[in-house]
Amino acid sequence: MIVSPTVSTCYTLTGANTFSCSSKSIVCVQVNPLPTITAIYSPTAICAGEEVLLSAAGAFSYQWNGFAPGNPVKAHPLNTIVYSVVGTDASGCTNSATLNLTVNPCTRIQELIGNWNSFDIYPNPSNGEFACTSRNGKTFTLMILDLQGRIILEHKSGSAELKIDLNQFPGGIYFAKMAQGNTVEVIKVLKH
Repeated sequence: MIVSPTVSTCYTLTGANTFSCSSKSIVCVQVNPLPTITAIYSPTAICAGEEVLLSAAGAFSYQWNGFAPGNPVKAHPLNTIVYSVVGTDASGCTNSATLNLTVNPCTRIQELIGNWNSFDIYPNPSNGEFACTSRNGKTFTLMILDLQGRIILEHKSGSAELKIDLNQFPGGIYFAKMAQGNTVEVIKVLKH
């Protein structure tokens, strides 16, 4: 017999043999409540490629979709996206929550003052090896993001040029987020 109680319940089983001898056994099943998982993100207003912290509460351990286990996790979404998290409590019971994260189409100040395209990436598309350069000749930081906004590679240049190798990653679309002081630029990168 298979039972699926929704509340803690005791069951009595009575059995008899061919000699009309009978016996009873009582089995109690404790049903634990599911954890109530809440999920939030901060800051609540972001532009494409900006960092957001995803946090969950209500359980003992957490698994965000597309991330290593942990809580909180950092993301750099490029578009509006739905994130989900599964929380497990101390009893091993699980529940989930989702976040609808809106990414705003921000206008960069550099576009308004004509200082856009401070960085170059070439060749683009490529078989996996790219060169990133700063047009003003100064050092910069570089993050490569996948389509979910996860950082898959991060470097700080020692000069105005940085070579990156994406051969360990599958072909597809990635985004290079380059920063130098207050200048931040995101460029779509295609790896064959």
